[in-house]
Amino acid sequence: MNFFFSQAMASNNTLSQDNPYFLLIIFSIFIILFYIFSIIPHQKKNKIHIKLIKSLKIGDEVLINTGFVGKILSIGNDGYIAILLNDSTKIIIKNDLIINILPKGIMKKLFS
Repeated sequence: MNFFFSQAMASNNTLSQDNPYFLLIIFSIFIILFYIFSIIPHQKKNKIHIKLIKSLKIGDEVLINTGFVGKILSIGNDGYIAILLNDSTKIIIKNDLIINILPKGIMKKLFS
């Protein structure tokens, strides 16, 4: 029985020793898989978020990543947005914190 295992180990060692590019091929496959499964989906998600940020306009009701829901009062050119949370609370946030545009009328439903 040990005879078969020693042959398997020997054949495994000779495969990697015979091909000097074996490590380079394995490393290249790893990089390609990392690119396909990690970088490409992240780039698609960023494109969708940039499209969302560019489509914002005054009066939109938005959801912030902290869980707050508010209405956009003003949009600055420097990347900041003023948001009205309720009748008396106004905050200024970075536009990257907005994660979704909500349907019109959500604020009225929440405060009534």
